[in-house]
Amino acid sequence: MYSLSFAFLFILISVCNTVPTKSSNGCGYDACNLGDPNKLNVHIVPHTHDDVGWLKTVDQYYYGARNNIQHAGVQYILDSVMHSLEENPDRRFMYVEIAFFWRWWNEQTDEMRNKVKQFVNEGRLEFISGGWCMNDEASTHYNSIIDQFSLGAEFLRDQFGECARPKIGWQIDPFGHSREHASILAQMGFDGLFFGRADYEDITQRSKTKNMELIWKASANLDRQSWLLTGVLPNGYSAPGSFCFDLFCDDQPIMDDPHLHDYNVPERVKAFLDAAHNEANQYSTNHIIMTMGSDFQYESANQWFKNMDKLMKYVNAQQTNGSNVNVFYSTPSCYLYALNKANHSWTSKTDDFFPYAHHPHGFWTGYFTSRAALKGYERRSNNVLQVTRQLNAFAKTNLRNSTFPLSEAMGLVQHHDAVSGTEKQEVAFDYAQRLADGIDSAVDVINRAYSKLLPLDEKIPPKAPQFLCQLTNISECLPIEGKNQFTLTLWNPTVHTISQHIHVPVTKKYSIRDSTGHVISADFIPISEPTKNIPGRKSFATNQLVFKVILPALGFNTYYFELKTGNEDISITQNEECILQNEYLRVEFDDQGNLLKIKNLKKNIVVPFTSQGFYWYSSFPGNNSQSEFQASGAYIFRPISSDPQPVSDKRTITCIKGEIVQKAVIVFNKWTSQEISLYDDSKGVEVEWTVGPIPICDKVGKEIILRYDTDIENQGKFYTDSNGREVLERIRDYRPTWNYTKVEDVSGNYYPVNSRIWIKEPNRQFTVLTDRSEGGSSIHDGSIELMLHRRTLYDDALGVGEPINETAYDQGLVVRGKHFLIIESPSSSALYHRVASQRLYMRPLATYSLPQLSYADYSETYRQTWSALVKDLPLNIHLLTFEQLDTNQYLVRIEHYFELNEDTTYSNSVTFDLQKLFQTHGIINGIVELTLAGNMPVNDMNRLEWTTIDKESSKMDKPSLETISKNHFEFDVNLFNQTDDEQIPNDFNPEQGCLFCINRQEYLGSKKINNRINEHHHSIKEAIVNDDENAPLDLSLKSTTNNSPLITSNNRTNVKHRPLFDIKSDIPPMYGQEEFDRFMSDMIASQLDFSSHPYLNMNLFPTSPTIPVHHTQSYKKKNSSSSSQDTRIAQLAKQMAYERMLQEIDYQRHPSITKKSKTSTNSSSSILTESIHVNHILNDVMMRILHEMYEKQQQQQQIAASIPPPRASRKGELLFVKKQNVNNDEQYNANLFNHFINNNNNTNNNKKQNKHNNKVNPSSSSSSSTSSASLTSSSSIHKKNKHKSKLNQSTNYIPKGRSAEILNNAKVVIGTDGKQIRPKRGQYRRYESEQLAKAVAAVLSNEMSVHKAGSYFGVPHSTLEYKVKERNIKASSSTTKNKNESTSSMSSINNKDNNSISHGENDDEDDDKSSKGLVGFLPESNSSTNNNLNEIDDENISNDGDDDDDNDDDDGGGGDDDDDLEESIN
Repeated sequence: MYSLSFAFLFILISVCNTVPTKSSNGCGYDACNLGDPNKLNVHIVPHTHDDVGWLKTVDQYYYGARNNIQHAGVQYILDSVMHSLEENPDRRFMYVEIAFFWRWWNEQTDEMRNKVKQFVNEGRLEFISGGWCMNDEASTHYNSIIDQFSLGAEFLRDQFGECARPKIGWQIDPFGHSREHASILAQMGFDGLFFGRADYEDITQRSKTKNMELIWKASANLDRQSWLLTGVLPNGYSAPGSFCFDLFCDDQPIMDDPHLHDYNVPERVKAFLDAAHNEANQYSTNHIIMTMGSDFQYESANQWFKNMDKLMKYVNAQQTNGSNVNVFYSTPSCYLYALNKANHSWTSKTDDFFPYAHHPHGFWTGYFTSRAALKGYERRSNNVLQVTRQLNAFAKTNLRNSTFPLSEAMGLVQHHDAVSGTEKQEVAFDYAQRLADGIDSAVDVINRAYSKLLPLDEKIPPKAPQFLCQLTNISECLPIEGKNQFTLTLWNPTVHTISQHIHVPVTKKYSIRDSTGHVISADFIPISEPTKNIPGRKSFATNQLVFKVILPALGFNTYYFELKTGNEDISITQNEECILQNEYLRVEFDDQGNLLKIKNLKKNIVVPFTSQGFYWYSSFPGNNSQSEFQASGAYIFRPISSDPQPVSDKRTITCIKGEIVQKAVIVFNKWTSQEISLYDDSKGVEVEWTVGPIPICDKVGKEIILRYDTDIENQGKFYTDSNGREVLERIRDYRPTWNYTKVEDVSGNYYPVNSRIWIKEPNRQFTVLTDRSEGGSSIHDGSIELMLHRRTLYDDALGVGEPINETAYDQGLVVRGKHFLIIESPSSSALYHRVASQRLYMRPLATYSLPQLSYADYSETYRQTWSALVKDLPLNIHLLTFEQLDTNQYLVRIEHYFELNEDTTYSNSVTFDLQKLFQTHGIINGIVELTLAGNMPVNDMNRLEWTTIDKESSKMDKPSLETISKNHFEFDVNLFNQTDDEQIPNDFNPEQGCLFCINRQEYLGSKKINNRINEHHHSIKEAIVNDDENAPLDLSLKSTTNNSPLITSNNRTNVKHRPLFDIKSDIPPMYGQEEFDRFMSDMIASQLDFSSHPYLNMNLFPTSPTIPVHHTQSYKKKNSSSSSQDTRIAQLAKQMAYERMLQEIDYQRHPSITKKSKTSTNSSSSILTESIHVNHILNDVMMRILHEMYEKQQQQQQIAASIPPPRASRKGELLFVKKQNVNNDEQYNANLFNHFINNNNNTNNNKKQNKHNNKVNPSSSSSSSTSSASLTSSSSIHKKNKHKSKLNQSTNYIPKGRSAEILNNAKVVIGTDGKQIRPKRGQYRRYESEQLAKAVAAVLSNEMSVHKAGSYFGVPHSTLEYKVKERNIKASSSTTKNKNESTSSMSSINNKDNNSISHGENDDEDDDKSSKGLVGFLPESNSSTNNNLNEIDDENISNDGDDDDDNDDDDGGGGDDDDDLEESIN
């Protein structure tokens, strides 16, 4: 089981070890020169910035083609750099764009590759960021950002190992920086981030206050996990003035021959020292960085390095003359490491770096929308890529190499001059062509996958291939036009069953059969005139079929179309009032086509619209000579006026109503229109907009917006998402970190909108979802505007050299997209916009086919529905990545995508069973949890620690078991909720100073502390004496195992005390007192030498006094079970059991911790090899132990006053641990332990415990994370099941053929078939008359219930119930009569209390019985029993499943599944 709260979980699942990586000796931080602590240390960082497309295509840049556009040849740069590094071992170089390096690497000889590996291993060549490109941060979706980083990280890991793993983000050229992007880098394990661009006012203020470097708190949900040291570079990313030594630079080289007339060393040294001191005035430590390089430099690397060698030599020589400047080669990682070691406290920032302006009129907000068609195509291509990966994985076709063309194309398009729309038109065409070629390759994989999934007989592949119709957005699918029959197969890439409305353009009428063969309803809707008039549309289709489908999670349905005749019942009106209405929403238009209002009928929320429609800003036509003449172009949005003009004064409306869909087609003019649709069960309104060709005959550039004006009073505040994930509050004309000067009213308030924007007031929220990245804002209260399309006539002089003037078919480009409108209350909006946005970007993938078969033949040949899941995962879980790496190895990313406090239900953490994703693959036998980039196990991540000026530390408590439990294995701590007999109060108090603190007075009882000390375990004595009696007692494992303070009081330093419990972290099993006594007795009886046995040093709890020491009140009262005694018992039991469980997590995560050694080949696979078993511990063992302890404590306290306890040693029944050496075979020991755990859980027949197990609430407090980590969810593994347990679905943990002799150390009774021996059932039926009498007396005196007394005294419940009734009828009789007869009459009833330790039975009989609480670990002397313990029958799972006895004596059976029904959001 895994748990997440707003987090990523990224894991590698395999049947084999992961790819080994080279250990990092002499590279990374170990190879860094930290300079002189008494001098100003100047870190010289040689680098090149190589765009993977901008003015030239990626191919042209690599080969150096078309240098008339820009002189650049990346292959020559890399050749030259490697030669220069070889000449001088002191030299350093860093590289970023793996798309180029991958090409270059594939062309190298083994000799050159070995040299490069040596450079990497020695820290001379360092890879920074490590993505396929340097991605844009405004227009990119987080899914694609992660993918492009992972693509580069995988290459570096496979080729170079750990030494090449990037630790620093290097975003020197993107035009603004998103908070989500920084959070993603942190979850990849990065320690810092450097960039070159920030707003000119921001930089001015930071330079004055020496705050150019700061702690970026990059997530409102993940806390310290997202913190990142972030630095703004001093010179953008270029060299200091006059120190560019590149081939095409004009700066003077170092001429150091004093005999020459041009000897310039003194003046060059002075200039450098001045530059260093000037830069140091802007930074807060004695370390500064100088980037030596720029775009496509180092083609002649020797020219750079030779001059830098001389410069460093002569600058450092000045130290003898009193200079304090120390200059040396470095890298961004080493510079960051030096900052870390400077012992400095840093300022912090929680917002982002948008929008970016380089001067008062130069706001880079136009590229938020530039090339809108490419932005939409990129988002759709990602959809195809993720579906293709899923199909490849679930069909097990192992065709990952065939998906690489699309993966690589997507990696390139994330570049900051690609999806941003700031490249030349020819380069934009190249990006689009690469996406198209990649999709063609993906279609081949899709066909191969469906050839395995579709046929009922896999030996007969489909004869008709699947194909995509990529122009259905303009109602065109040429291959199906005029066909008599065809099929449509829809793959749902989400982990939830969804409903979707499908549009299929047709030239004929068809009936549609669903996956069951039934004909489904469909509306035959005319295609709108604006659609038919789109330039380039070739289709003859004039109508479209609109129908609703229900698609299984992670699966497909196939729909069969066949010709039909008949008329359709469709209502069409023109230029009349139009009302669209379903069960949830009502949308009203007047006869002029004006949207009047939208009403949420269920919640009676109305949002009136004062206006809604298309407007355009006139682009500023400047010459860019000065700031005030800045033109609007590819990068810059600068309107002439802040008041946009409506595109038309008139509009027409056509109202179309069918059974499935109702829509209003509103035409503004020949180049703008919208279709507003409301589907039959939709809770949102769809707006499909069409813009273009934008006219420019008036020589005016136009920037088109769609604006929604409402009466919502948002008081200048609006909210936009960050890369499609977290949402940030925006305030008009305001910046959180500096005093903003208002110059540009509109463009200065524009922000990137990747997926959503909203405005709200206390009771209403209006949300707009987008299908691609767009620029947007709320320029006026109540208004939301989104820029859809741009056509400018001027270049903005920022490098691209041409305006945004896209054309197609000899006219302006037409762009079509969608918005979705949601009207809800603020408290419930997240449920709708979160789910709808995820389903919008991960839409079902439609593939068509033309089988020449009738439906009868088709249905007998092909499977028409299939799903990888038996049951949906929870609604707040999203499957981000599911990719097959090899035959039995998969990469899986799962995310919890609700933010903290967004929704009362779905913002909570949720637990899921990872095995559910592999129902069709088999049993998971190996898991490694990785960082988000997939290049390092999470347990190996050890990020640098930073401190803010507020004395906050970024340090994560690693390997804090509490942190692991809370953030990675989250579940509900409050296990004892409402039960049949009592309400156990909650003991978890996050307000306390420790995670698990108990009020001392409650813990010790109402008597004075000093009177109780001697009755309690000795190790707590020191923690109590002479200390604050009111301070909470810390029972956390973190405290007890690390000798840290047990007493937590506010605002004071604690005095260290002894641990409360002597728990060792290298022993897996757990024992109760009775099991331990029995085990020791058996050892003595067997004359075993236990003097040296590891049990000898066990830290035993006292077996006296008779009443457990923490029971302090009388037990004579009838209702004592509900007193504060129960509270203290439950609290202490839960704390202790939770400690033990955390210890199990630690053991499973670090099975070799006592060996103090790691091998590089196994470091990846040893971390979480037994994750599934760890999760069993979390969800099963704790519940069993807690309930078992609670039952025993309750039984003892209720009868203590009147009935003597049978054994003093059973009082307290606290958890014990066995000290045992870790077996050399760690995998086997872990499996053996989990076998013990599983058997203990599976023998549970106490119905009340089953009820506890089945009703566990899997949610707990949410903590936001982005780890791949950051990083989930599913329902609890505990289900009400009357059949065999499925808690552990893997194969036998005890290998077949292992005998009891082989397992002597473990003391497990094993048969010759390798399975444990099961005790005979007949022994469980035995009870004594004396015990029956005591049980009856306890019930009649109201001290115990029949159920509890039966369990305690070992008497069949039905027998006891019969005798109690008999006593009530014969109240005058005080003696026991007809005991044997009663016993005989009820002898067929089986006492099935196998999971709790037997109480009240004679010691002699105890010795004959097998330990019910120790099924997996029995003393060797009991090996004579020959029944198989590994075969868990129905009788051991459910009380109503007994195959021998018809009259079960439990207190009820069955019950409905408690899982919540997830609401489907359309």
